[in-house]
Amino acid sequence: MHALRLGVGLLALVAGLRAQAVHVVGAGGFSSIDAALAASSPGDVIDVQAGTWPRFTAGIGVVIRGASGANVQGVSVSVAAVPPGQTLHLVGLQIAGLAVIGGTVTIDSCQVRPFPSATTEAALTVVGGRVHVQGCDVTGAWSATALPQVAAMRCAANAVVTAIDSQFLGGGSATVYFPVAAPGIDLDHALFEGSHVVVRGGSSVGAILAANALRSVASTVWISDSTLQGGTEPWGTECWLDPWVSPGGNPGRVVRSTLVPAACSSAVPTNGSLLGVHRVAPLSSPGPVTLAFTADPNELVAVVFGVATGFADVPGIEQPVLVDLAGIAVLDLLLADAAGNANGAWTMPPGFTGTTVWLQGIAIGAGAWQPSPLAGGVIR
Repeated sequence: MHALRLGVGLLALVAGLRAQAVHVVGAGGFSSIDAALAASSPGDVIDVQAGTWPRFTAGIGVVIRGASGANVQGVSVSVAAVPPGQTLHLVGLQIAGLAVIGGTVTIDSCQVRPFPSATTEAALTVVGGRVHVQGCDVTGAWSATALPQVAAMRCAANAVVTAIDSQFLGGGSATVYFPVAAPGIDLDHALFEGSHVVVRGGSSVGAILAANALRSVASTVWISDSTLQGGTEPWGTECWLDPWVSPGGNPGRVVRSTLVPAACSSAVPTNGSLLGVHRVAPLSSPGPVTLAFTADPNELVAVVFGVATGFADVPGIEQPVLVDLAGIAVLDLLLADAAGNANGAWTMPPGFTGTTVWLQGIAIGAGAWQPSPLAGGVIR
């Protein structure tokens, strides 16, 4: 029944979509990712074969993915504003510096490090765009002893970032020769929503402070089921949240999470309700679609899905709905058990490889409803 429901829903949602063209970068194909982008139309797929590839700039809604089994290294990415209605998907890449300047981007199963010549940029910089991160390792240093040592992610200018099943590790140092440290996530007038993430500030053995896991200036954070840890220094451990800046009018909250040190005072509330989500594995066709939600005990969770991401503030729902409302459909209703666990398992039918499917849970409680971050992505 679950397989039939998901399959019929997908067929209805993808009806009329343009057939995808697949472009290959590497042997027998294009010599660079830039060249493949120049030949692409929105919705196309670019398969990148194993190798080290030069920096490229993307400003079109395509899928750029490491070919199956490929070890793609050394890609440096700048994202110009992707046009409205389009989304750029980066899948299975090792990226040396990623800057998103407007537009909508998803990053799945990627490793992101800072660009080698950067001194102030983060490994991932988001300015005014919407970004979803899942299954990624974002770290502000190539190694403990090499420069640059920067924030894992910096978000500004009303950027919106959601993340699941990922880690954000701020750059630090294991040597007095580079006595620097940076936060895991640095927010400045931005919104961050995360579930099952690890955020850690950079550590230092030098004569300066280590870094906080999270710095939030006039920003909102919604984090559940995660670990936030300040960096360590010779005399102790920094607070998980920078206490010297103000989160702003709506700080959000952090719940069901491990906070180190636990005794730090926080301007962000650490209790209340949030719906967390964990994607058990990337989507494949055919293959299982398994999501593990964490809600309040015995709470009802509606699971919605669609083929495009979105952003909508809906009355009565505290966080944004992130599936495009123009193509949203209800997939299932789950009931959390006494521990708050609500697991959903469906089967993706064959024939959908290269398509994107996005799922979001919405916990229906006595107060404002709580949506989870996004889960799903490009189907393998």
